[in-house]
Amino acid sequence: FLDHPTYDDFWRLIDFTPDDFIQISIPTLAFTGWFDSTLTGTIEHYQGITQYSSRKIDHFLIVGPYSHATAPDGGYDYLTDLPVPTVGDILVPENGLLRARDMTREFYDWCLKDQTRPVWDPIRLFLIGSNVWITPKVFPPE
Repeated sequence: FLDHPTYDDFWRLIDFTPDDFIQISIPTLAFTGWFDSTLTGTIEHYQGITQYSSRKIDHFLIVGPYSHATAPDGGYDYLTDLPVPTVGDILVPENGLLRARDMTREFYDWCLKDQTRPVWDPIRLFLIGSNVWITPKVFPPE
C-alpha cells in the first residue's frame, strides 16, 4: 500500500467495477460514520450496487455521527453495549445513536430466516449540527 500513494493500476485492479456490482444479487446493509475512515468506500459501494446490481432494491446505507469503531454498532460500544458519547472532542447526541445490533439482527432474520423484510428507508443520514436524521431518496442528497 505504501508503494502506491496515488490511485494507480494497483488500486484499479482491486477496485470494484460495474461488472463486479452487476454480480451482486443479495441485499446489503452498510453502516458507516461521518468520522469513519471507510466512509468514502462505503458510499461508493452503495452507489455502485444501486446503480449496477441486478438487484437494485433492498440495499440500505446508514451514515451516523460515528467513528469506524462505533459505526457498525450505531454509536454503541460492541463489548459493553453502552453508548459511546463522543467522537474525539465531538459529542454524539442521544438521537444520533441507533440500535444497530437490533437492525442487523432484523436484516439477517429477513435474509437468512425468510422473515419479514425490514420497513426502512434505503438511506438514512444524520445531519451533524442540526442533529436530525434525514432519509433522502438518493446519495448524495439533492
